[in-house]
Amino acid sequence: MPGVAPACRQKRDDSRKAHACSAPCKRWIQRLKIRVAILNVHAFVLEGGSVPRLAHWVRECDHRRLAPIRFASRRMSDHPDPVHVAVVLVAPCQPLTAACTIAPFLAANQIDGRLRYELTCYSPDGRPLANGPLALGVGGRFGDAIACDLLVVAADALLPFNGHALFTTQLARHASRGIPVAGVRGGLWWLARARLLDGRRAAVHREDAALFAERHPEVLLSNRLYEQDGERLSASCPAAAMDLFTALCGQQHGIDFAAAIAERLSLERIRRADELQRVPHTLRIGATQPRLAEALQLMEANVEEPLSTEEIAELVGISRRQLERLFRQHLDTLPSRHYLELRLARARDFLRRTSRSIVQIGLACGFSSGPHFSTAYRARYGITPREERARSAGFGSAEPGIGRGRTSVSQS
Repeated sequence: MPGVAPACRQKRDDSRKAHACSAPCKRWIQRLKIRVAILNVHAFVLEGGSVPRLAHWVRECDHRRLAPIRFASRRMSDHPDPVHVAVVLVAPCQPLTAACTIAPFLAANQIDGRLRYELTCYSPDGRPLANGPLALGVGGRFGDAIACDLLVVAADALLPFNGHALFTTQLARHASRGIPVAGVRGGLWWLARARLLDGRRAAVHREDAALFAERHPEVLLSNRLYEQDGERLSASCPAAAMDLFTALCGQQHGIDFAAAIAERLSLERIRRADELQRVPHTLRIGATQPRLAEALQLMEANVEEPLSTEEIAELVGISRRQLERLFRQHLDTLPSRHYLELRLARARDFLRRTSRSIVQIGLACGFSSGPHFSTAYRARYGITPREERARSAGFGSAEPGIGRGRTSVSQS
């Protein structure tokens, strides 16, 4: 039956493509099940919890994501007083991070001349944050006495300082009062340390995701630009913070108000919460070369169990030769070479930023054995994985700006 073969082949291709693309989703579901079991051990085990209760918990997570933020149990459009926004800047924090965090609120105050958001910047010790020749001034020291309707913690990375334990305790106390709490990039580390993200979705920057997942398995990592999960908000980077807080203003005062903020900030558009953090190559070539962008996304999604070049070409609907021609033309390399470098770069990131064993890292990056991983790594970087790990340990932390919490440094 000659007419059946193409249909069967198409069905098989669709099935394989769906399987390849759903790998990250399956891993997320697996992590969700593990974390739900950890966070709800009393409800689901000791109290004889059932599958319907688990389904109810998942629906509750979705409801928290969609529910609008309420400040002090009021709708701000009906309340004459401004929203008090406390922005805590924690070193290291570049001026760009601080600017992107407060810009939407400042722009909102300029729309019609009405003071809608009253901002005050703080630091954990009350001193300005030094940034080379620049210094970020603050209005005082953050503490329990600070009254606010929204608390935002902004940083570029995690760097423990003298008194950081008290700082996390103060964050938890503010959250216990029902105050919405937001984290921008490195600020999410402090929210996680204060146990404010347990069982919550958080938009963690893709460069920090591996280490964040290892240190805080109780947090549900998201690869979206920003997230809202109940009274917890998260922005993966400073640019995403502008979208998050512009959308938050629109949530309180209407979409036209948000559009006016975006126009004042010269934003082309307000990116939605469900937009993903993009792979750099797909950002540059995705619009003009959709098949190449799709191939790159397949590689990104299948690091642990790599696909062959033939499989990738088949899944994107072109021949192997056409795929190789696209890679040579736009990336000046072969698909297999790019895929290997992608896996090795991921392994290097794991070696520097996590405490996983070298064997575990090799397997997680698609290498069948330790010797295979070590040989490929040495050929690419000139040193073995063990030497890479020792070199990173010599600097006292897994990555510059990401402290391990073993030492304390002054925040001055």
